[in-house]
Amino acid sequence: IGIALAKSGGRILRSAYQQRRLQTGTGVKVGHDVTFFGGGEVLLGDHVRIAPGVVFRSDKGSVVEIGANSYIGAGSHLEARKGQILRLGRHFELGARCSIVSERGVFWGDKCSLGADSFVGPREDGGLGSLVVGTACHLHRHTLIDLCADVVIGENVHTGPFCAFYTHNHVPLPGKLIWDQVPSFAPINVGAGTWIGHNCSILPGVSIGENSTIATGAVVTKAVKSWTIAGGVPARALKTLFPP
Repeated sequence: IGIALAKSGGRILRSAYQQRRLQTGTGVKVGHDVTFFGGGEVLLGDHVRIAPGVVFRSDKGSVVEIGANSYIGAGSHLEARKGQILRLGRHFELGARCSIVSERGVFWGDKCSLGADSFVGPREDGGLGSLVVGTACHLHRHTLIDLCADVVIGENVHTGPFCAFYTHNHVPLPGKLIWDQVPSFAPINVGAGTWIGHNCSILPGVSIGENSTIATGAVVTKAVKSWTIAGGVPARALKTLFPP
């Protein structure tokens, strides 16, 4: 375990690390009490800024990689479990108090953002999903992405706050409490150019076509075609748009 001390504006900044490899580019700025630990690698690109209290964990054989000119908000937690990759693209903006856990790979494109108080990772034992996000995607604060199965989000997807992407479900069976039953898992796919409004839920197995709009408060339980406005509980097609 090592302790790195640096002066900034007359204050002593401390970062702790227990890392087989920590590699930084030029112009990297690390806030107070940022921690790096595990047996894997953490790679910070040029001009990355890390706010105070961030925790990086990279287990054996794993890599956490932050692209150049990115910002990691205060109190966030980024973890790549054994043999996995967690990669955030260039010019990435991560809000405060976020948690991202890679059990089977997490890959964000360039020029993306994830708002404060968001969670990305599996929420049930046995769930091992990956996340692939295209360029220029902006997911608002309090986003939940449940990675019990794979989630793919195309480029230029935007969401409002309090949106959830669920890849697991509990199917009621007689004779057992529902939380004692084995959940089912199914992937989610969101097409490029989609807008998802405030407080929407995308349920397991759903595919949303490109350039669609999901209205505020919708619960999407089945596929939405491209160029469609959908809303309601459960969501249904409200209007079909025509591509330019």
